Amino acid sequence: MAKTVADIERQIAALHAEKKQLEAAERKADKEALEAAESILGKIVLRAVEADWKRIDPALLEKWLDERRDKIQEAVLGDELERADALRRIKKFK
Repeated sequence: MAKTVADIERQIAALHAEKKQLEAAERKADKEALEAAESILGKIVLRAVEADWKRIDPALLEKWLDERRDKIQEAVLGDELERADALRRIKKFK
């Protein structure tokens, strides 16, 4: 079957549309994964502090964490995982 320039242009347009959909799905999945991680990590912090969340001053917590950033990173950072693997790992702490 002979292809024409128009056929190829239609294929290109279809591929561009598919790429756009895939990129949107990736962005959505990234956003949802980040939201899940933030929620779970927040729960871990609340458990560690052992205080009513209404007593925690976010500015003081952020300052305290900032002052200890290097030590925290040294203590808790591991290898970067793919999104799905990282979600599986963090969801164990839900």
